Amino acid sequence: MIEAKLARLGVPVEEADPLAALADALRHAHGDLLAARQLVDGADPALDHQRIRLYTDALDRLTRIASTASQTRLAERHAQLTAEQVERLHAAVERAIQPLPLEHQQRVIMRLGAELRREAGEEP
Repeated sequence: MIEAKLARLGVPVEEADPLAALADALRHAHGDLLAARQLVDGADPALDHQRIRLYTDALDRLTRIASTASQTRLAERHAQLTAEQVERLHAAVERAIQPLPLEHQQRVIMRLGAELRREAGEEP
């Protein structure tokens, strides 16, 4: 039975979502830590080196995965905030130039675009 389960190791998953995989790895690592904690509960450190090693390995693994998940969520939130800021800036510029004649609006938009490209290092 275990051989059949092991045979599935390394089989690729179609259209793997990295965030879903990370969340799944985090849940499994947390479950592994809880199971290992039960193994070492009341264990004699002098005699149960393997159990204690299993626990510390599970703790290290959970810490690494949780750190990655935390950084990923922070980057995702930063991207979301940046998009929201761009939308607010765009709406503010549109409101500010709306009273201007059309040719002035176009001139402001062209100048603003040139300045943004210059700031991004795309223009000298």
